[in-house]
Amino acid sequence: MAVWVAGSPSRLGPKTKKLIQTAKEVSVSSISIAELNMKSMLGGIKIPKDVSKQFENANIQVSEFTSSAADEILRFGSLAKHDPFDRLILAQASASGAKLVTADTALLSLNLDFILDAEN
Repeated sequence: MAVWVAGSPSRLGPKTKKLIQTAKEVSVSSISIAELNMKSMLGGIKIPKDVSKQFENANIQVSEFTSSAADEILRFGSLAKHDPFDRLILAQASASGAKLVTADTALLSLNLDFILDAEN
């Protein structure tokens, strides 16, 4: 979702847009920002150099990855070979009680109530 908010907000579905607009707080993981910067360095996407500041200017808080999130990774052993960024972000959302908005089919297939489809 962070990639879409940063570069292609039109890909977000209407329910997701409404959720973002009406939520008391919207946050993005510091892990997502690291992933965005790495993809940008490899030429995969174009993002502003100060993408963290862009999120903050849009009233999107940056959530730091914590040790409790690191421990939460163990809860999702079925994803051991899945994208490491996705696993870290999933664990962070789970540990913090946040909703995770994603288009990742592997994460959505977990059928967990805190994982929402970004395309809806």
